[in-house]
Amino acid sequence: MFTPKIDLSVHIESKYGLFKYPIVDEIGISSWDLRKTLQLFRKSSPSIIEWLQSPIIYLDDNQFAPYLKEKTKKYYSSTKRIYHYRSIAKTNYRGYLHKESVPLKKYFYVLRPLLAILWIEKYN
Repeated sequence: MFTPKIDLSVHIESKYGLFKYPIVDEIGISSWDLRKTLQLFRKSSPSIIEWLQSPIIYLDDNQFAPYLKEKTKKYYSSTKRIYHYRSIAKTNYRGYLHKESVPLKKYFYVLRPLLAILWIEKYN
């Protein structure tokens, strides 16, 4: 079993931002440090919403996620999320779907963000 070594020391300047570990046994691990998480939250990054709504929880102090969920209701921008997903769909469409042979997975790179836009428009 893969056990990543993570430096949990505190730094005033952002030293890492993103923790990413290679896929081992079909599982890849990536996460952000607190500074990066809050920066993404401030920018209304859809990644934070996806993370907060995920049924998979590895560790929870029952304080941080509920706090962000509450702030999301007040501060998060649906418009920014829609633009973000539209950009992802457009980039992947241009990058993958104009080739002669397209792997099935690449269609999902376009389909998923478009479905996310429909979800946001319907349920906010």
